[in-house]
Amino acid sequence: MDSPIRYLKLIGGPSDYESVLLGLKNGGVYQVFVNNPFPQLLAKQNGVIFCVDMNINRTKVAIIDDTLTLYVYNVRTKELLYQEPNAQTVAWNISFPDMLAFSGDGFINIKVADFPVYRQNLQGLIVGFNGCTIYLLHLCAMSGITVPVTDAVYRYIGKKQLDNAYRLACLGETSKTWEALGHACLEQGQFNLAKKCFSRIRDVKYLNLLANYEEATKRGENKMNINLGDYYAYGGRFQDAARNYQHGGAPERAMTMFSDLRMFDQAKVSLKRK
Repeated sequence: MDSPIRYLKLIGGPSDYESVLLGLKNGGVYQVFVNNPFPQLLAKQNGVIFCVDMNINRTKVAIIDDTLTLYVYNVRTKELLYQEPNAQTVAWNISFPDMLAFSGDGFINIKVADFPVYRQNLQGLIVGFNGCTIYLLHLCAMSGITVPVTDAVYRYIGKKQLDNAYRLACLGETSKTWEALGHACLEQGQFNLAKKCFSRIRDVKYLNLLANYEEATKRGENKMNINLGDYYAYGGRFQDAARNYQHGGAPERAMTMFSDLRMFDQAKVSLKRK
């Protein structure tokens, strides 16, 4: 190395392919593999490196330098993804590769993907992050603090990134969040994910609806508009249900639905459209 090592972290890896992260006094950040004598340069900062960590799938590296600024880079392209001020220590979540936590200025901060930072007033240095638990070292005491990820789950839902929302919710979410995610999956036609969500909260009503979808698929009758019509009918959104039945080429379903509800005027309208 062309400079003294300021920070070192063992990040493991497959047997005989373990690696170490090195932060140098001249601002260099390297990854060194035990089976390779040549260090891999990850990033180069202008100041002394205070802290380094790499996410679980080895695609991003987080760096804190002597300006107490957090920088996150793409390992492959070296692109700076984002930066955050007032950071002293940082740790990636070992269960979710797009979430990290950093501490500084009397706060711990949670950053998920490109969403805004969630901040909580807590003292200590972050030494680990697993699931919804942050491990803090304060003076001589180590403690595990549970932090919420609900806001990030809903942000993923809003961006229709439902796979990410599901994986993040698996770290520990409430029944209300699972229900919201299940409904979002249904509306987007991701029925397998929806089934997993409703199974977690034992919502028999919508599990039965999904079972009906599976039977319709086996019969070759699977149409998204008709499925959405059934879904809206289950939720009491009858006008939305009728509209989807019409678009799906099954106006008779709308007529039957309104007749069963004794909404005969609406049934007549559906009949005329047919």
